[in-house]
Amino acid sequence: MMRMRKGMWGERLRVPLFLAFLASGFALCGIAAFFWSVEVQSVVTPYYSPFSTAAVVIYLIILLCACGFAVWIGRRPEQQQNAWASAIQIVLRYFLAFTMLKYGLVKIIPIQFTPKLYWNDVLAEHLQPFDRAWIFFSHSRVYGLFLGAFEVIAGCLMIARRTALVGAIATFSIMVNITFVNFEYGVPIGWNSIVFTMMSVYLIVAHGPRVLALLWDYDAEPASRRRTLLASLIALAFLAYHGVDLYRTRYHSDWFSPVYGTWIVLDAVEQTGSRIEPATLGFDRMYFEEGSYLHVRDLNGRVTDLWTSYDVERNQLRTVHPKFQFSGRFQVNGDHLELSGIESVNQLTSINLQRAP
Repeated sequence: MMRMRKGMWGERLRVPLFLAFLASGFALCGIAAFFWSVEVQSVVTPYYSPFSTAAVVIYLIILLCACGFAVWIGRRPEQQQNAWASAIQIVLRYFLAFTMLKYGLVKIIPIQFTPKLYWNDVLAEHLQPFDRAWIFFSHSRVYGLFLGAFEVIAGCLMIARRTALVGAIATFSIMVNITFVNFEYGVPIGWNSIVFTMMSVYLIVAHGPRVLALLWDYDAEPASRRRTLLASLIALAFLAYHGVDLYRTRYHSDWFSPVYGTWIVLDAVEQTGSRIEPATLGFDRMYFEEGSYLHVRDLNGRVTDLWTSYDVERNQLRTVHPKFQFSGRFQVNGDHLELSGIESVNQLTSINLQRAP
């Protein structure tokens, strides 16, 4: 009677266990939909509905299961995998290569990050999270090209067997980021990215011996005692400098603006004593942020960013901007703010503001 070779049972069970793992992943999605009212999306359908944060928990559970299963199947060297396991890797490689090329090319052409006409007529607070994310991505053409090029490179690396591991690692980093963007900003095809992430994890751990050899068996250059001491001193000096700068700018008392809040412009007074309404003044709101940030909104809704310095003891503030220069005193009385002694803002002497509700 032929004796079973050591590890043969594990090799024979790889394929059914992989299929069972995928089925369990979709089962967990179904459980999430039932208990947390999270609508599950098919891998191929374009339909979409918003996801809750519970979906992210399910994603982490599925990803953990993927890692555990991939570790189990990767205990044997790659050369000893049976034909079915190799076939699965080939199918996943080319499927992910096609997916990454598709993801990248729609950004390069461009098709994906195209501005929508209604964005100009809707306030930011009324936009869906999906729209806000797309506004961010579509703002910079160079950024979209960078994302698309990185995804195309990852797809090309997945095609060649020699570079498949590097492509799988790149695909994993891309898909994890895409997954969290999809779920947190309500982007369509959210559950698809989970499946793609699991596929990349499977391919990475299938090359487990190569990854472990890179991490633990790599012979690094022996460290020089003098170079180690010099590098440590440079690192400590760098951390000390940034630590002091962080304390000075964020945790020092000057970080907290004494006039923090949103202020509505009531009127202003010229040097002649006449009062000016916001419609004539040209701006209607001032936003004093924490630290040294000040934003002024004009009547068209455009916001000008200013840098402000405070002298709390003398109740003075100063801003520097080509179009909006201000140097004077501030006085806060409850919900009323008066900026007086102004040197240069359209020949004004004071501005009266009221805190926005």
